[in-house]
This record gives sequence, C-alpha cells and structure tokens, in this order.
Amino acid sequence: MTGSINWQKLKIDLAFQLVAKGPTVSEVGGDVAVKYGSIDLSGMIKKDAAKPTVDVMLRLNVTADKFSIGVGGQMKDGVFGANAGASYKVTESIKITADYNNRQRKDMNDVQENVFIIGIGGRFP
Repeated sequence: MTGSINWQKLKIDLAFQLVAKGPTVSEVGGDVAVKYGSIDLSGMIKKDAAKPTVDVMLRLNVTADKFSIGVGGQMKDGVFGANAGASYKVTESIKITADYNNRQRKDMNDVQENVFIIGIGGRFP
C-alpha cells in the first residue's frame, strides 16, 4: 500500500507492506520519504516475525546546487551502524563522492568495521 502527498514545497511518500504466508503474517514494514526544498529525510522500519528485533533506518540528505551531504543511521538485527556521505557535481556528467560507513560485523566476532570510499563517476565518451 502506498500514498503520496504534495503541498507547495513539501512532498511526502508513504509505503506500508505486509507479507503473509497463508493466514500467518511473517513481516510488517513501512517506508517514509519527506522532501522539503533541498532537504530529504527518509526512514524505514521492518519487523520480521521470526526475529526478536526491529530493523530501523533513518537518513537525512541536504543538496545545495552542485553539493550534497547526508548522514544516516540504522539498527539491523540489534546492531547499530552509521553512515555519512558527500558529493560534488563537477560537470553534468562527472561527480566526486566520499562515503563513510561504520558497523559492527556479527559475522566477524563483533569486529567494528569502518569503511571510507572516495570515488569519481560519471559518463565518459
């Protein structure tokens, strides 16, 4: 089920999902995206009936002309993670990006993982 609201500079998109196997609900989730001018806020929540935890994600992004910056956080399977990113549009076809991700790796004995990536991307002839 989805819905959208547009009012002047404000746009809100909502989505709700229900996954059922026969008469039993196995997963419930929802998404929200709010845009006001150059500010984007998005969130997601999901509950799997087979797991004791609730997954939650929240991200804030601000864009001004050619520059964009964002921060976010998530809780998945009881483990918190965070991310941040920035990008600069050099030309219409070339963008420079920097991204940082931090999370605890359950598959590696709870080691804290920090990843920093710098990239250049775009359309090249």
